[in-house]
Amino acid sequence: MKTRLLIGAVISLAASFTHAQTTKWAVDFANAIITRWPSTINDMTGKGWEYSNGSILYGMEKVYEQTKNADYLNYIKKYVDAYVDANGNVNYDSTVHSLDKIQPGALCVFLYKETGLQKYKTAAANLRAALAKQPKNAEGGFWHKDSYPNQMLTDGIFMAEPFLSKYGFLCNDMEFCDSTATFQPLLLASHVYISESKLLLHAWDQSKKAAWADPTTGLSPCVWSRGMGWFSAAMVDIITYLPKDHPRYNDMATLLANFAEGIKNTQDPATGLWYQVTDKGSQSDDFIESSGSGLFIYTLKKAADCGLIDKSYLAVAQKGWTGLKTKITLDGQGLPVINGYVGAMSALASYALYVGQTLVACPPSVHPHGYCAILMAASAMELQTVPKYRLSITIVGQGSVNNPSGEMFLDSGTTVSLTATPGSNYHFSQWTGDASGTAATAAVTMNSEKNIAATFSQGASIKNTSLPKGDGSVHFSLARHAMTITFTLRSAQKVVVEIFNSDGRKVGDFTRGIFASGNHSLDLKTQGFAAGLYFIKIKYDRMMHSAPLTIFE
Repeated sequence: MKTRLLIGAVISLAASFTHAQTTKWAVDFANAIITRWPSTINDMTGKGWEYSNGSILYGMEKVYEQTKNADYLNYIKKYVDAYVDANGNVNYDSTVHSLDKIQPGALCVFLYKETGLQKYKTAAANLRAALAKQPKNAEGGFWHKDSYPNQMLTDGIFMAEPFLSKYGFLCNDMEFCDSTATFQPLLLASHVYISESKLLLHAWDQSKKAAWADPTTGLSPCVWSRGMGWFSAAMVDIITYLPKDHPRYNDMATLLANFAEGIKNTQDPATGLWYQVTDKGSQSDDFIESSGSGLFIYTLKKAADCGLIDKSYLAVAQKGWTGLKTKITLDGQGLPVINGYVGAMSALASYALYVGQTLVACPPSVHPHGYCAILMAASAMELQTVPKYRLSITIVGQGSVNNPSGEMFLDSGTTVSLTATPGSNYHFSQWTGDASGTAATAAVTMNSEKNIAATFSQGASIKNTSLPKGDGSVHFSLARHAMTITFTLRSAQKVVVEIFNSDGRKVGDFTRGIFASGNHSLDLKTQGFAAGLYFIKIKYDRMMHSAPLTIFE
């Protein structure tokens, strides 16, 4: 196994295999970050509203999702609140276009989901609007930032698209967000994907003018493990908010499955980790790099848990995790340190420049990449212990369904209560698929993939079906422009069904006559009545049942 000089590493008191853990590395690292920088993560990086802070807290968010430790939520909130005011304005220079400044928007979506505070939704909407103004190259790809004109980097997909996909799902903006969050990675992959190895080159310059760009193709020369790791982690996070009937879903899922195979095929058999230049591990000057490795581990584990790739990839992820834990040491206070990753870097012009990078550890380094990768990998490997299943909800008509989990993929065994809310001039009719019934709420237990449709109809709507008891029973139900009254008589008798307006004036007889004992069903057409409030009355044997009825059209 090749070794690499580690500059600036803390001399450890103990290696990870001697650490008598009572918790998990995911928890230990999250706690250590708060201990080291209790006021804000920006005290570590000094980068402000930018991915250096946002990516670490994105990793901490993954730990919170599994532990529900309020300390992690509050720490993320403290960072965001330093930049987002009560009205949802984000304090950063939006005139400078950079995907790196969009990435913390994912934290705003997370905080809106967890707290329900409108300011976080507004902040996320403002960042979504800012992204719509991001410069694009001639094929529609976002520039990474103003100083990288026409350039798309694999790491840039992580900076914007997971934010967009989650924002679209939670904030009912899926058409624009899903279109953008799928177009951008697929466009970039159409240029940087290597079909033979099923890996991704680091970058593409549409103008072919960058110092690193091939003058014919505009491509960078190497597959950089962290760049592809950012891309792969972004892909799995995007797909877990993407409906299966989206026109680009199959392309996204196929791309994920393909480069999962490429990741598996380039895993170092000795360490279980991946090299700085992913496909050049046979070269004597290439070296193992921990941050790209952590992101690959997260990708494979989450994708397999969600059924997006074959379960056999869990063994690949586990081997990687075993190797990654050897990169963890302890400082003098017994707090964990992540070792063996390169600092910040962009696309480079040669293999020699990629392998000429210096490995660092955090602390003392302030480069955030190791923290983000270890938090994401540890959260997936240690805390996600059961499979996840997709909950797909289809809306028929106009209305919405509240899924209080805020997630499309839920842990096996989870029960979620769905609530249907009709749109204007619509009423909820029924659940179909893996839920049934006409009540507006439905409980669903996630023991497999669930596909549910909520149907909303126009026409009549009963506001109150609490009816008195009499000699028999009555049930009112609705369909579009019609009402069905089902009733039971204990003896033959005269039955009258009438409709009255809100002033009490009778405006129609639906039926009157002698009915035999037993069960009866009457289908009553409401089409032709003006919109307004009416009362349906059914009378028999000196008893009367009624229900208010609103006709919308």
